Amino acid sequence: MDNTNLDDVTITWTTDNESIAIVDQKGFVTGKNQGTTDIIATVGNIQNSIEITVSAIRRRILSELFTSST
Repeated sequence: MDNTNLDDVTITWTTDNESIAIVDQKGFVTGKNQGTTDIIATVGNIQNSIEITVSAIRRRILSELFTSST
């Protein structure tokens, strides 16, 4: 197998639905609303995608844990 340096390769990142998630030019994805969308990476005429799901996660605040346990 040949090790190829990919430093000069430009990857274009896109999303199918910007109301669900956005993606920057480094491929970092930020969820905006609940739902499902595809994140697409394109290099020249080669393209691949992955489906992501953005969902709400409930978290307890630390003070709520102390209050409810006493």
